[in-house]
Amino acid sequence: MLLGVLKYWRIGVMARASRRWIFCLWIFCLASPAQAGSRIGDAGHFLYSDPLVYANNPRGGAFTVTVHRHIWPSHPWGSDGTYKIKVLNPEGKTVATGSIPAGKPKTTLEVRKGKPGVYTIAYKRGGYGLTWIECSLEQMVVGAGDWEMKNGWQQTFFLHAMTPRRWYFYVPAGVKQFEVKTSGGMGFTSTREDYGFFVMSPRGQRVNALFGGIPPRREQSRPLAKDGFITVKRIIYTDEGTTGRFWSVWVTGGDSHSFSDLQILLKDAAPFFAPTPEQWFDPRTGQAPPKLVYDASQIRQLDEHCKTDAKGRRLSRDHYNWAPAPYLGDEDYNGMLGPHSVFLANPQGRPLDFGTCTYILTPGVRMPVRYQVFSPRGRRIINKRDSFAWRESSRISIPAAGRGVYRVDVDCEKWYAWAEPAPPMVLAGKPGKDGSAQFDLQ
Repeated sequence: MLLGVLKYWRIGVMARASRRWIFCLWIFCLASPAQAGSRIGDAGHFLYSDPLVYANNPRGGAFTVTVHRHIWPSHPWGSDGTYKIKVLNPEGKTVATGSIPAGKPKTTLEVRKGKPGVYTIAYKRGGYGLTWIECSLEQMVVGAGDWEMKNGWQQTFFLHAMTPRRWYFYVPAGVKQFEVKTSGGMGFTSTREDYGFFVMSPRGQRVNALFGGIPPRREQSRPLAKDGFITVKRIIYTDEGTTGRFWSVWVTGGDSHSFSDLQILLKDAAPFFAPTPEQWFDPRTGQAPPKLVYDASQIRQLDEHCKTDAKGRRLSRDHYNWAPAPYLGDEDYNGMLGPHSVFLANPQGRPLDFGTCTYILTPGVRMPVRYQVFSPRGRRIINKRDSFAWRESSRISIPAAGRGVYRVDVDCEKWYAWAEPAPPMVLAGKPGKDGSAQFDLQ
């Protein structure tokens, strides 16, 4: 385990934010750089099938679609054949068509102003077609396809991965489990052409892995096509605080070949993929999922054994059922060392509970902690000293003091933080004299 070798690590970085230099660790998601338009795949991570692609056009404005094919420089068989492409409007009528002749790398279709809604991009590859798509609209997803592959594998989400990439999908609130499946074993696939990807939770945890290839006995009994696919399924169980959020697959490829051909299908989760959460929407509704700002999932134990406050409100206790997405650290020896600032997004100006604790303390030892809390207007609303012990958190109640971003300065030898309900939280480190921020993390 890395922590057994490296007790803690320190980051000293500088990033400009308004009038001060800070570095922010985004806990709830890692945002991608802003970009115009959208894309599915890229010049190192291709679609190796003909799945349906959906672009969201809520205003019905004119837009463009560019379909790329990989040109193989050393052999014509990879670049021959003609692509056929069409764009369908929300009523299913074709509004643009185009093609990519053999040996040509791309074509751009211009779609005129039309009906608002979801547009479908359909294409048929030519030759050994490796495809990626760009669109001037900001939201675009690719369909995973039918779980049972009734129309064949060619209309499912099948990748030719030469470089690792992350693909995001949405798991609706309340889903207890979903399934992920991959199928391989086309007649031309050899044992050395293996595949590999991880299923990642919203907090970045690898919850499952699908790695493998064709068994030698299958390769030696060619043609493989008559034997059908080799199918691998995984059931993914969701923890509290992980639904109503974006999950992802981290497509790494296998370790035996320079590329991986791999398929990913979803069941009981929204069967659409995008390279960023911001680009994702549900083509069935034309809407992006609601943003979860205050997560009231039961992360800490809340039962009849809990204490109550002066108002009779039951307070959760230090028994952690799950590791949630919006924590800063956790009780498995991950957290901060020394003073750091924490920012809480509180757009509705709700009262919040904020707590600190640490992993293991010697019985009877109490860890001192100091809090200073500042309102969105910069007014200090809490200045308090407290302490915590093993499985006895320190807790403060932050009063409603306006809508916006609250700052909590925590000074403690070692600690992690939680909030109820859990809002988006940002760790901003310890400000330095030169405008930098220092992060001491365990």
